[in-house]
Amino acid sequence: MIMNNNKLTVTDAQLLTKDLIEFVSSRSEELDWLCDGYVYSLNDKEVEELREYIDSKAKVNCMETFIPGFHD
Repeated sequence: MIMNNNKLTVTDAQLLTKDLIEFVSSRSEELDWLCDGYVYSLNDKEVEELREYIDSKAKVNCMETFIPGFHD
């Protein structure tokens, strides 16, 4: 199986993902370039989906629901 513009197998992709998660878990400053590259690789539909996903997760954890004016 050929992944998006690379020759990773599903197993190799899963291992790389695991390694990457371990890497950034101990080095949070590395998330900047990783997220930057990810965001710029998205098409317009994927950008909108990402925004909606982030917004939905932020609303779930928002103290504004319990304390009006929390972010003011």
